Amino acid sequence: MNMTAKVITDACRANGGYATPEHNDQIFLQCKGLGKIQNLTPYVNVKALWLDSNSILEIEGLEACTKLAALYLNNNYIPRICGLEGLMNLHTLNLSHNVISEIRNLAHLPRLETLLITNNRLTHLADLEELTRCLELSCVDLSYNPLEAAEGEGTDEVVGFFKRVPKLAVLYLTGTEIVKGLRYYRKKMITGMPGLQYLDDRPIFEQERRTAEAWATGGDEAEKLVRQQIHEEKKESLIRPVRDLQKRAEEKRHIKEARTAEWAKIQEKEDQWWRSKTECFRDLNTSEHEDRENIEDEEKNTFVADLQSFESELKDIADAEEVIRRESAEKIRRQKEEAEKRSPMEESRQELLRHIAMWGPEGGVEPPGVNDPQEDTAEDADSEALLLRFQEEVHAALYDLGMGQGSTLDSQQPSAFPVTSPATKEMPTPKPSKQVPSKERRRWRDIAVGDWTPPASTVALWEKAAKWESR
Repeated sequence: MNMTAKVITDACRANGGYATPEHNDQIFLQCKGLGKIQNLTPYVNVKALWLDSNSILEIEGLEACTKLAALYLNNNYIPRICGLEGLMNLHTLNLSHNVISEIRNLAHLPRLETLLITNNRLTHLADLEELTRCLELSCVDLSYNPLEAAEGEGTDEVVGFFKRVPKLAVLYLTGTEIVKGLRYYRKKMITGMPGLQYLDDRPIFEQERRTAEAWATGGDEAEKLVRQQIHEEKKESLIRPVRDLQKRAEEKRHIKEARTAEWAKIQEKEDQWWRSKTECFRDLNTSEHEDRENIEDEEKNTFVADLQSFESELKDIADAEEVIRRESAEKIRRQKEEAEKRSPMEESRQELLRHIAMWGPEGGVEPPGVNDPQEDTAEDADSEALLLRFQEEVHAALYDLGMGQGSTLDSQQPSAFPVTSPATKEMPTPKPSKQVPSKERRRWRDIAVGDWTPPASTVALWEKAAKWESR
């Protein structure tokens, strides 16, 4: 398959690139069956080019790729190294699985750092002479080449050859005859190349370098001592952190003890202060309690005295009440006796007063029988003299009963009948009133002296009048 512009463009676009050649910085053309490198002139900015697993026979057509930094031509059929003159920025070159028999044309690559040239046809150290002129070369992989030492060359010659590579730090010689035929190959390579950091299948650590140097100077015994020393150092490196932790724990313990002692002193001072304060408060409380008890005793005594005085006062009051009760009972008893001794005339007098107050001429009710139309029809012609005589007789009866002027009758109700003294016989001007028949005069006189007994009709009328009075 030819490496046409379309093939390159399709490969760029298939791997996330651009159709414009100048915009691509990497090109993936592996496994395309390409037989020749061509049509890369527009790709001036490419930095990584993968052409592995093709059928390329010669390195060519890379003159325009001046910025190329990584070139992968492994798994092709390239017999020699050429066509790399213009690649001044190239730092990685992979030529593994080709048919190269000699390394040439690499000294003009000033930035070349990594050369992978495994599974080729390199047979002698003389075929590798070009490596000593690569000043920046640090990683070389020569694995699985039929590389062997020439007749008369030993381990020292092999070590001396690779020591001539100025910055060599990583070297792979796995699967070569040199590794198989040389005794103490690894130890001598480590001691002969101080800058070597990785050899074949594993890195070179400081302990391995020390044992190799001890072996080179003192043999197996020196190596054994160094190994024991390294073991002790490892043990010490493991124990040292524990010891440091113990030391720090001890320091912290001392600090804690010091702080605990200081805190105990502070606590003791506080306890002493609190004890003094407590004793002071206890004394104060004791004195206060005593004062309170004295005050309570005084208050109790005062209360008892007040209670006793109050009880005596209550007793005096009870005695006074008993005296008053006895006096009241005595008074009531005397009043009852006086009431029992009251004469029938007194009762009549009181009854007369009550009826006069009720049925007087100026009262609201006429006496029973007075002005009765049926009884007064025949006596309407009586004169005022009859009334005056009736009044005189009534007044005389009243004086006989002790009901003159100033008596209870005068104080309770204005008299309907003017009262005069019997001695003077001075009568006031009588008020005009209806004439009172003589039988009514006798009735009032009988009432006054208490000999008159009212008829049933009069009693009924009085009861009716009493009901009106109660209303």
